[in-house]
Amino acid sequence: MKRYDEEGPDTASWALHRKHIFVLSSAGKPIFSRFGDESLLAPLAGVLQALISFVSESGDTIRYVRAGAHRMVFLMRGPLYLAAMSRCGDSVPHLARQLSYLHAQILSILTAKVEAIFLKNAAFDLRGLLGGTDRVLRALIAAGSGDAAMLLGATPTLRTPPAARAELGKLLGAARPPELLFGLLLAHGQLLQLLRPKKVPLHADATSSAHSSRGLPTPTFQSRRQVPLHADDVLLVVNTVTSSAAFREDESWLPLCLPRFNPKGFLYAHVSFVAPEVCLVLLTAQADGFPQLSACRQQLAAKLQQEGELRS
Repeated sequence: MKRYDEEGPDTASWALHRKHIFVLSSAGKPIFSRFGDESLLAPLAGVLQALISFVSESGDTIRYVRAGAHRMVFLMRGPLYLAAMSRCGDSVPHLARQLSYLHAQILSILTAKVEAIFLKNAAFDLRGLLGGTDRVLRALIAAGSGDAAMLLGATPTLRTPPAARAELGKLLGAARPPELLFGLLLAHGQLLQLLRPKKVPLHADATSSAHSSRGLPTPTFQSRRQVPLHADDVLLVVNTVTSSAAFREDESWLPLCLPRFNPKGFLYAHVSFVAPEVCLVLLTAQADGFPQLSACRQQLAAKLQQEGELRS
């Protein structure tokens, strides 16, 4: 992907790409581009913002533009504007779905509190907060072009004998600490087993402590009733942990917002590989929950090895 960062509208290679996707602010500042250095796209971002504003001033909302084999689709989400330009034969609904997932992935990094930032300063440069996440966003776009689960809004599930899946569920349940909200066992980038507690948080009180590196608050949760983890949130988790090889090297701890679960606050994810192609993701609302989830991971990994459940 790094070679694309050197491209710009004035380079021949940039124009040859068949699908471009852009994210910009309502003030017309470029935030992200699938190809090229977004800092070189300020004039283009200004044109897109002007087009959106022109239609908006007439009392309408621009959804898409067709020009021969090209499709240009727009998605406005508060202060964030997303646009896709494709000549790959994608339908308008397909491109709109990809933009919706891209917006959700951005929220998974920043939470919906990003809107408050733009309320204070409409010209804020969001690229600083998104620094280092280009790989995650670009991986999501690449998957959206052919991943059946993303096209259908479904959970990417690995085909597994029911008895083996049930046994994995028992092992996850036996190792579950009180701090755990959700546990996901992934194999080859697909869901193998999902563990959720009997009661999970539904609502957030956005008065909790701020996450220092992002400047965004982490909520206080209240348990109400059991709900499943939405397929869209599972897709975001899968894309996040499979888009970087760094997660394979050691146990990782990262804040992660699940927009369908609670768009205004972070959960915290303990990510580790318990086998070459098997990843364990443990989610908690507690920012200091790493030691407990790490101990859970060690216990579960030992049990899985002992029971032989990780045989390929």
